[in-house]
Amino acid sequence: MKFKKQVILFALFLPGLAWPMTASAHTSLIAQQPVGNSVIQELPPEISLTFDESLIVIGSANKITVLDPSGQEISTGETKVLNNVVSRSVTSSEMPGKYSVTYRVVSEDGHVVSATYQFTLQGNSNSQVVEVDPAPTTSSSQEPTPISTEVVEEVKKSHTDHSFWGEHAGHIFIFLGALFLIFAWKKYAK
Repeated sequence: MKFKKQVILFALFLPGLAWPMTASAHTSLIAQQPVGNSVIQELPPEISLTFDESLIVIGSANKITVLDPSGQEISTGETKVLNNVVSRSVTSSEMPGKYSVTYRVVSEDGHVVSATYQFTLQGNSNSQVVEVDPAPTTSSSQEPTPISTEVVEEVKKSHTDHSFWGEHAGHIFIFLGALFLIFAWKKYAK
């Protein structure tokens, strides 16, 4: 008889294990202007990157750097962030060849994501393409980059729009289920 009660108690606790919990994934780049590995005829006045979730604005934590084929930085002004879009102006250049865009952003969940991609400026047909060994193309960093305590505090402040219940309902349900099992076990185990 005791075994039957234990199975019933476990069955009551089982839904807590299946409670859907939010995944804390890193933000992903979903659009680029200019597009990575593309060939363009004219350099746009700014580089624009769109991510799949909002970015946190913390000092100069979000950054875009653009290098021309000779390795000189052509990005100017501040990196601008508007929700999930980050952009930065570039000086005009007609130098044909591979341009390198390196970005570093802080996603809404506080993780730092950085990568590099390239595009080619074809320019006019009379120009000779400059081939310089640019920075290698990398994918998003899967390991969070260490950030300062000031950045951590800013991230904590930025999460005030999330409800406590929404983020911790699954944890609370599992904890209460475990407490129920412990008390029920003590009561029925005698």
